[in-house]
Amino acid sequence: MSKLDYRPTTPRTAVPPGNYTAHTYATAFDTISDDRIDGNDTYHVVLWPGPIVEPHVLKRYPHLPIPG
Repeated sequence: MSKLDYRPTTPRTAVPPGNYTAHTYATAFDTISDDRIDGNDTYHVVLWPGPIVEPHVLKRYPHLPIPG
């Protein structure tokens, strides 16, 4: 099984259909391997009901080998 495949132990949350606003927090991009599979990067996503809006990037990491 690939590291990117579904893991049954990964926490899941049911989200009802609808429009949501999201805030995504991410850290440790500089630990991601060149093949973008391994790393100590972590992500936290917060959703709340809201309108669809254009994305707003608060911080970019142009020196890293990943988009964003």
